[in-house]
Amino acid sequence: MNTKNHQCWRLIVVAIVPIVLLPIFLANDSPLTRWLYVFSIMAVFWITEAIPFAITSLMPIGLLPMLGITSTADVCKFYGHETVFTFLASLIIASSEEAFSLRKRIALKILANVKGYHRRLHFVMMAATMFISMWMLNFYVVAIISEVCMAILEQFEVQGATELYKAKPIKEETGTLSRPSSITKCYLLGISYAATLGGCASLPGTPTNLVFKGIFETYFGSERKIYFLIFFLYSGPIVLLNTFLTWLWLQIVFMGLLRPKSDDAVALLVTEEVAIAIKEKVAQKYIEMGAFNAKEIRIAVIFVMFNLVLISRPYWAVGNVEIENATPMILFVILIFILPSRWNCCKCCNKSSDDNHQDTPFLEWTCVRRKVPWGLIFLLGAGVALASSLKELLINDKIHELIGQNIQLSPLAISFIVCVICQIFTEFLSNTAAANIVMPILAAFCMHKKFEGHAIDVMFPAALSLSMAFHSSIGTPGNAYVADLINIPAKELFYCGIGPTIITLLTCWSTFPTYGNYIYEQIKMPNGTAT
Repeated sequence: MNTKNHQCWRLIVVAIVPIVLLPIFLANDSPLTRWLYVFSIMAVFWITEAIPFAITSLMPIGLLPMLGITSTADVCKFYGHETVFTFLASLIIASSEEAFSLRKRIALKILANVKGYHRRLHFVMMAATMFISMWMLNFYVVAIISEVCMAILEQFEVQGATELYKAKPIKEETGTLSRPSSITKCYLLGISYAATLGGCASLPGTPTNLVFKGIFETYFGSERKIYFLIFFLYSGPIVLLNTFLTWLWLQIVFMGLLRPKSDDAVALLVTEEVAIAIKEKVAQKYIEMGAFNAKEIRIAVIFVMFNLVLISRPYWAVGNVEIENATPMILFVILIFILPSRWNCCKCCNKSSDDNHQDTPFLEWTCVRRKVPWGLIFLLGAGVALASSLKELLINDKIHELIGQNIQLSPLAISFIVCVICQIFTEFLSNTAAANIVMPILAAFCMHKKFEGHAIDVMFPAALSLSMAFHSSIGTPGNAYVADLINIPAKELFYCGIGPTIITLLTCWSTFPTYGNYIYEQIKMPNGTAT
């Protein structure tokens, strides 16, 4: 589609959708139907991307007050919600050049200790990606680890042990592109999948987790918190299990596991000399990065302190004033803008190769302004604003009509259905936008007296499911980056994601009714209540 046609299509959607959806509230005008009208317009715009995500996310500020749903002040305050600033702080800290360098250094250090046998190397690469993605924005991790991976695969090709691309090309409108080999697809898709899975382990790992936290706490009372440590204790084992099972799936599909005589399995065979040569090459790349410089040491210390503070945050309080995650995180942000890039008075912190350059701040605002995806901040704020305004409309009274008197499903069955819907939905929409659409409705549903379980039984598995996008380039930027890097056709990308989708669906759904109930016992509340 050329630019002119694309622009016309966008204008048509923007002009027609608000008119087509008018019957939603014209047929039965009420604050609730007006909210549904705004919500439906935003959902269509998010799905079609007729206007940018960030601009769509600002629509509640303009439309909710104009339609008499809530005041401007009430809407705007949710764009400054604690969850929003928690995410913003994590993005700012991770945006420094030293954070990027530190991720690459960690990845190379891990890989430098592994001999170049494909199965072993692939597993370690996925494990490293998963670990780093727990604390960093997934897309950046995919970009860095993919760069390292392609350098390693190129070295395999130089040694005559592996082919990066098949001889048979694929034709597209732009010309002729080479089709990636099975080994190349296995490595790169493993990196993308591992980054998606790793982000689910911690609260700042992916915006979807913070959308869930913000909306859950908005509905179910300020005393019922989703803490970093408790979240990690539940999600961490799931992420480890999902990563291992996904590695097995990729091994079976692309590397001939359980098929020792297949072409894929034969292609993996490398000599001891080649394996050692690959290990030495990775070690050489690590050495070429040089010693830890002053900035890298400080950013590493800050990351460690940052996570220790998040873990201990439930025990922080000043008098009767409770301290949320955003407070210590913003203090760390302020700290890295105060710290100098070099401390000439301290020898251990002055190991830098830029001694002849003028001293600069540890993190400069120009770097933050360029690298932080500001649109995600608006997207998070929009989700909390929609959820809060929906709660105020007492939609739980209307849900009684939607549920009906004859539907008798157990919370376990409801959770499974919701997880399936979430995983399908997130394939066609960005994870954060999908969470903003699903979570407010799900929270309102769980408030109803007819719901026999507890909100967290359904909302937590659903939140994890909303991050599990493996079939398309739309759901997560990591898939798009990898598919573009090695020219994976959309059809192949879809088929490759079948295994991880089934694996994560079953684990996300089945784990919470078991050990998840014990971990989150302290925030259980009677069904149909929200304070």
